[in-house]
Amino acid sequence: MLFIYCRCDRMLMMVTVTFSLLMTSFFHGSSSLPVEGCPMFGCRPSGTFSYDLDVTNNVSLAWPRPFRQAESPDTLGCLGNQELVVCQGDGRINRGYVSLNVDNGSLVWSDKVLNHPSLPIMDVYGDIVGTDGRKLVMYEVDGTLVKPIVNEKNLSPVYSITFSDNNIFAIVSKKGLLVTVESNGVPHAFMDFRGSEERMNGTFIPIAPPVVNGHRIYMLTAFRPDNNKSELSMRRLYAVDIFNVLSGKLKVAWYYNFEKLSYSKYDIPIKHNVDDVSPPQILLNTDTETFYVNLPPLHYTENAIHLLYGFKDDLNSTVPTTLFKTPQSVSQLSMYESGIGRLETVKTKNHDGQWVSFQGKHKPRGAINENSDSINGSVLWAVSTDKSLILKLSPTDGSVLSHISLKDIFDMPATVTSRMMVAKSKSPPGEFLIFGIDVTPSNGAVSKTFKNLCKNHLTNPHLRYYVVSIQLTNLVVNWVIDTPKQYPVVGQIAGIKRGKDKTDLLIVTTNAQQGSEVFALKT
Repeated sequence: MLFIYCRCDRMLMMVTVTFSLLMTSFFHGSSSLPVEGCPMFGCRPSGTFSYDLDVTNNVSLAWPRPFRQAESPDTLGCLGNQELVVCQGDGRINRGYVSLNVDNGSLVWSDKVLNHPSLPIMDVYGDIVGTDGRKLVMYEVDGTLVKPIVNEKNLSPVYSITFSDNNIFAIVSKKGLLVTVESNGVPHAFMDFRGSEERMNGTFIPIAPPVVNGHRIYMLTAFRPDNNKSELSMRRLYAVDIFNVLSGKLKVAWYYNFEKLSYSKYDIPIKHNVDDVSPPQILLNTDTETFYVNLPPLHYTENAIHLLYGFKDDLNSTVPTTLFKTPQSVSQLSMYESGIGRLETVKTKNHDGQWVSFQGKHKPRGAINENSDSINGSVLWAVSTDKSLILKLSPTDGSVLSHISLKDIFDMPATVTSRMMVAKSKSPPGEFLIFGIDVTPSNGAVSKTFKNLCKNHLTNPHLRYYVVSIQLTNLVVNWVIDTPKQYPVVGQIAGIKRGKDKTDLLIVTTNAQQGSEVFALKT
């Protein structure tokens, strides 16, 4: 038994967490290794949905794999690196994780311990750590289950596991809990987020996947009163510092309450229904220590406005700097992040046959000219709430710099179906957006423009679901390719960089009521 005391909102709480014995250290080995591929949900702890990947105009199907997964919207996509691809199972046929060979899509191993887990986190060797909110497991790249299994307090449902630069796993429960575990499986700390609003006691419930910068985790929450479990009201953003010390291991650095706003304050037309499918999101750019919050209105709130916030926060601040707050109705955000200041892992030596805990290393940031492009960072890319527009947003004030109309570039209606990924390519140089689309020809007729785009890549234009790459330098379509079984693309599209001798890959997840599939594209 581990008893941990946390002081939250001036209330002293005692919580009990039961864990098994020590788990073998997650990361292991003797040199510094950066994040590679897309090893977690959001592809980075910062949740930018970006990676470095060579994206040519010669895309082709590498392999397809029929694969039953969780029903949408729970399908998050797959993750992987040059060693392995790992996907979520459906909790029935594929109970937990399923691992696929990165070269041909064949089954490598399947997880029989977890049930309907969130996405795990993967190290450079293909070892993973993941959870379903009840058990925490580690699998080696060959599917060996490292014992003992860590039994958790029932945290389910949980967001995908994430990791701080001081070697701590963070598990955020949708019940209003944060549990941290050291990289060798030892329990670290526990915190819940009790509070009060308008004389009602309750809990601040996480409503978006958390993001991490260094040792600080950011959690977007909404207040749920104890006497009405179905109601969510005021939203609050928490910044919690994770320390590897004997006491005070979790500390709320600050929190920010989002005010309730109406359209009348901004004197803009009221929109109805379009925000019903837009989940809130946090995105963090560690290059500039800037983060963004996409905050749609609560579903039942009349005349509320959809806002986009920008904040500046270094790891020593006790109050964030608000850069902007602007009306902006978007369904998702993504941004390229170079990885300056990126978490790296250091292999450690084997001592008497046991791996000792790895040590995280945070690369120091150099001095940056406040007026340079570096401090402004990459632009924000967003998808409109009706999924038909891609918006290029200013990272400094959230304004629309330009937009891409899918209807215009294809000369017929189309909508985004998946997460929008940002890839930076060295060969050829440039940045690319990669996402899935649903094409609906006007009056049943496929446009000549779309036919020509498909013809360039030997793609059938008379289908419905495709994967698209857009080259951002000239805002032109780089390629279009259809999905093998004609299921819509969902979740994130993992980019896997494979070195000089092998072509880079995109791992695409599709899911529909009649079936689902994972396939790889050579880029």
